[in-house]
Amino acid sequence: MADAPTGTQAKQQGLPLFFNQVEVLNPQRHAALAVREQGTFAFAAKANSVPLNAMEFGLGSHCFPIVFSKEQRGLPVAVLGLQAGENLFVDQAGRWERRQYVPAYVRRFPFIALAPKGSKEYALCIDPSSDLFEPKGERTLFKDGQPTELTKKALEFCQIYQTQQEATRQFVDAVEKQGILVPRAAKVALRSGTPRTLTGFRVIDEAKLNALGDNVFLEWRRRGWIQLVYTHLSSQGCWAALVDRANRREAEA
Repeated sequence: MADAPTGTQAKQQGLPLFFNQVEVLNPQRHAALAVREQGTFAFAAKANSVPLNAMEFGLGSHCFPIVFSKEQRGLPVAVLGLQAGENLFVDQAGRWERRQYVPAYVRRFPFIALAPKGSKEYALCIDPSSDLFEPKGERTLFKDGQPTELTKKALEFCQIYQTQQEATRQFVDAVEKQGILVPRAAKVALRSGTPRTLTGFRVIDEAKLNALGDNVFLEWRRRGWIQLVYTHLSSQGCWAALVDRANRREAEA
């Protein structure tokens, strides 16, 4: 944000955030590849926001503001920093702050499920250039040409993520249809006087929400979307905590 809700380099290349390349997992090409035992979140250290599925609102709303990207049908995102290239939840050692929720989008990397154009069948893909992989390690992706338990669990996780993302899109489509999303900007000053401005995101306007017809409200309540709306709104209280994190980070620099 700071005018981009995702990593700009990946976006320019047409790749998902964090990915430098994407390959369909293959038992011949990736036979010797293994997941490192002691991986870090260093890959996410410069992501000031990441996509968030609706199922994560409850846990995420206690840790960071949840907003909507500015693009039409833009998915909800977790705001992790107050300027481009800043993730206030990841330290210099690549550790995510303890007791703070780690979005599924982050936990999924370096795996991703993608469907070929025109197909509904998802294939498990990876970024083989990620330093979360190592050659000939203990936690291999294949054994005797067959997927290991680790690979099977990665595929299951990615499939669940895709299912939740589709459900999230239905919620976003409903919100978009009612026209209750409005652009917002966050302007703050750190204790040092350093200004920070974030743009390129939207939030639900409470006045427009309250003006919705009873039939819409009842339908959203039936589908569990009203809870999502109010969780999104309550998460805006996390902006102050984000500023506190930025103050601490600047003081430590």
